Amino acid sequence: MPDDVVSSICMHLEKEINLLKSEISEKNARVKSLEQQLTALHEYNKQFIELHENYDKEQDRLTKLYHEYERSEEEIRRLKKELEGWKDWVESNKDLYDRLFQAAPPKVLKTSSEEE
Repeated sequence: MPDDVVSSICMHLEKEINLLKSEISEKNARVKSLEQQLTALHEYNKQFIELHENYDKEQDRLTKLYHEYERSEEEIRRLKKELEGWKDWVESNKDLYDRLFQAAPPKVLKTSSEEE
C-alpha cells in the first residue's frame, strides 16, 4: 500500500508541476506580449508628442496668418473707402474736366523779338 500512496502522491505532484509549468509558460507569454505592447505604447507616445508639437506650431502659424488676413481686410476696406472718395471727387469735377479738355488750346502770342 505504501507504493500506491507514494505513486499517487508522485502522480499528483507531477500533474501539479506540469500545471505550474504551463502556467509559467502562459505567464511568460503574457509578459512578452505586454512588453511588446509597452514598447509600441512608448513609440506611439513619442509620435503623439511630435504630432502635438507640430500641431501647436501649425496653430501658431495659422493664428499669425489669420491676423495678417484681418489686417489686410481692414486695409482693403480703408482703400476702397478712399477710392470711393476719389471716384466721387472725379465725378463731381467731371464737367470741369470736360470743359477744360474740350476748349481750344490758348493761342500763343508772339513777342516782338519773335516777329523780327
